[in-house]
Amino acid sequence: MRFAQAFEQQYLTAGDLGERTLVVKIDRMQKVTFGKGADAKNKPTLFFEDGTPALVLNKDCWRALEQAFGDSDDWPGATIEIRTEAMLDRDGNPVLDRNNNPSRTFRVRARLGVEANSADAEKPADLPAERGDLDDEIPF
Repeated sequence: MRFAQAFEQQYLTAGDLGERTLVVKIDRMQKVTFGKGADAKNKPTLFFEDGTPALVLNKDCWRALEQAFGDSDDWPGATIEIRTEAMLDRDGNPVLDRNNNPSRTFRVRARLGVEANSADAEKPADLPAERGDLDDEIPF
């Protein structure tokens, strides 16, 4: 038995995803309450058709989905790609977690015309590396 089978997780974490990319189909979006009492917060959360752990959305992910698919009522059935990237501070330096490791954050992208887990879907290793417009690859 593997760790993931013994301790089934309910929510996706950037650390669990690591450098991999997932292609999944959205089942629904709903607000989930985290915390108790005065500290309780409702956060938008995506649930997926294939049983992949749910993704608690950050503002950047919400904006990307809204730009691609419109109102959240229209998201069910949409296929998306989920990946992580290193978090950077304002100076471009990696943000470190409490264990002094680089922190990662989620990014989502619409996969228009591709079904999740279909033969046409690219495998994570086959996806091209994304480059920002400001990446000049200056060697130092």
